[in-house]
Amino acid sequence: MKWFGIKINDGSSTIAPPKSTSSNTHSLLLAESDSIFSSHFRSPPAPKLASKLAPLDKAISTRNRILPQVSSIQGKIEYSFKNELLLIEAMTHSSYHRNDITGCYQRLEFLGDAILDYLVTCHIYQSDSSAEPGRMTELRSALVCNSRFAELAISLNLHRSLCHGSPNLFNDMKKYAQSLKQREKEDRERKLEEMSINDDDSAQVIVESMEDGDIDDDEDEDDDIIEPPKSLSDCFEALAGAVFIDSGMNLQTVWETFSPFLEPLFEKFKNDPPLTPICELHKLIPKDLEVKKKVLSEGKSQCIIEIKDKNICEVATARSYKNAKNFAASRVLKK
Repeated sequence: MKWFGIKINDGSSTIAPPKSTSSNTHSLLLAESDSIFSSHFRSPPAPKLASKLAPLDKAISTRNRILPQVSSIQGKIEYSFKNELLLIEAMTHSSYHRNDITGCYQRLEFLGDAILDYLVTCHIYQSDSSAEPGRMTELRSALVCNSRFAELAISLNLHRSLCHGSPNLFNDMKKYAQSLKQREKEDRERKLEEMSINDDDSAQVIVESMEDGDIDDDEDEDDDIIEPPKSLSDCFEALAGAVFIDSGMNLQTVWETFSPFLEPLFEKFKNDPPLTPICELHKLIPKDLEVKKKVLSEGKSQCIIEIKDKNICEVATARSYKNAKNFAASRVLKK
């Protein structure tokens, strides 16, 4: 267990009980993470220009073509890659066939998913020593999920940097980005309605910000059926995996890079973690709720939710059954 940073008591000394405080727990969990990992795991091989995938001159040409599309990300996350090929790999979708120097982001996404989950778990654990496990789980679920990471990906403009060759993905990302803008517009309108009628200055600020927004008013799709493309959350997680490898497997560096985006969400949700629509529905109506699943021929899933004693039935379709279930539950909650 020594490789994991755990001291073994061989009987020659007495180990004092650890002092667990919110001020030091997080630093202890991340302390010397690079040396802990490197003492047990070999550092994953980083991509190199000179490889079997392409001759060096062609590889340099590919790098120089892709790099301008993705390099702006470094400024947004305030991290400069030592090996920019990791950034290129993190922003390469499996449908993009013009990158012959790295693979797609899937392996980095697998790594980044686990790292972000661990870092958020550490942050939640150290932030409130009195928090119940159930509440901590709800908060983590609200922070570490595809929809939340997809929103962060849009805020970082990763959808504009992602290298892909899929028209469907392009349209899906565009629709989702527009739905987020529409939601922001509705939130501003809601705040405006709630403001005191005498607070004219604040009201004017919100009105001006609404006028400055570039909302596509022709987009009239129901907001609850705009499914976040999984590729958005995937590339956000892949970016975290790329930073982890590029920094020498240093968890502290990854946290310092991504905490500016995650901590505001933590502060927003820590006192009242949002439940998924289906969980909220089960809490409100623990009985007489019937949920049915149907797999459609085109690879999509359909969910049918019925509340028989209230004569309510809602149907939703999505690429995943989980999303279809939440979309249907969201519609039921609006009844």
